[in-house]
Amino acid sequence: MRELRLSIVWSRRVLTEVCLASLIGLLIGVITTAYGLVFNYLSTAVETYLKNFTLVIALSTLLLLTSYVLVRSSSFRSGSVLEDFLLTYHFRGGYVSIKDLALILIASLATVSAGGSVGVAGIAVFTGYALAKYLVDRLGIIYDRKYYSIVGAVAGISAVFKAPLTGMAFSLEMPFKRGIEVSYLLPSLASALTAYVVSKLFFGGRELLEFIKPKTYALTYSLILHSIMIGFLAVLTVFMAYTLKYSLRFIKVKFLAKYPYTIPLVASSTIIFTFTTVPEVLGSGYSLIPKLLEIEEYGALISISLIKLILTLLILEFGGAGGIFVPLLISGAALGAAYGRLLNLPYVDLLMMAGIAGVFSAGNKVLLTSVLLAAESGGLIAVIPAGISAAIAYSLSVYTSI
Repeated sequence: MRELRLSIVWSRRVLTEVCLASLIGLLIGVITTAYGLVFNYLSTAVETYLKNFTLVIALSTLLLLTSYVLVRSSSFRSGSVLEDFLLTYHFRGGYVSIKDLALILIASLATVSAGGSVGVAGIAVFTGYALAKYLVDRLGIIYDRKYYSIVGAVAGISAVFKAPLTGMAFSLEMPFKRGIEVSYLLPSLASALTAYVVSKLFFGGRELLEFIKPKTYALTYSLILHSIMIGFLAVLTVFMAYTLKYSLRFIKVKFLAKYPYTIPLVASSTIIFTFTTVPEVLGSGYSLIPKLLEIEEYGALISISLIKLILTLLILEFGGAGGIFVPLLISGAALGAAYGRLLNLPYVDLLMMAGIAGVFSAGNKVLLTSVLLAAESGGLIAVIPAGISAAIAYSLSVYTSI
């Protein structure tokens, strides 16, 4: 009888957690998807004014200055919302004010409107985390508040990526780097599925990587070998990005701190320069993803992979705000495509998925998430090359992350 009573008590708690997680998924799914639509609309609008060089100079300077002021007005000092999320979770007791959230959300819209290379997924994660924390505080839940905040973060990434399993895996890996937290599994899955259903049914839209649908190829030694090579290239890419990130931070603190309002001018100057060289990497990059398979010149793909990542890091360090998830995906996809085009291989689409998984895994320390993202986006055929590349990149990148 005692075991039965314990089972009933445990079942009630699990049911309560799942119901609350579903409610969080519903609310966060609506809010983050709506925000994502506005974000992507502004990113697309960038392509309109990019035709006018004078307008590019004026808007990029004004909007990045606005973003810089908004970020400095918050309690954060970094424009990378994923970094803000991790610092909040581990070192601030999980607390984030609604004012800070509002400032970061507006700053991110200003950044992408300026042509800044930032993504919306990290913003969705941070928004889901903060709003879920606010909700459980208002409901008077006194236990596991950070637990439900992670459930909110899961809903955010599930709604934006339209990949519920990826969102669930994210909750197990991302906040803990090389650790994993299985107790979040069931409520995270409930939250991710609810957010996905809400996003898909009420707002529509395609999955983020739906455009990369690998054809069916036989598993060969050649494919395995090339997937291994892409894993190594992903590690080198992430190490380069990591070194650049902290070099930029050093330059900002050492040389520009005395003249703070010169900082966003550096970012806007970079956008203006990029406009004259590789304008397709400006903005979030959603419209760029389906075009990568059509580019046959490997030099152009290498340029996109490197410049997209460099521009994102520079924007986030010098006044902009936003996420780094989507830029990482684009950089990885372009890396895999460039490798395939260089060697004239027939399965470029699979190598793109391997590049995505490798860079994403090394850059965020999320092995399982990277593989599931490839599986949900590219189907089971993408799992082997993506898994090989992700495992190598994850292992060799040690504790380096961006």
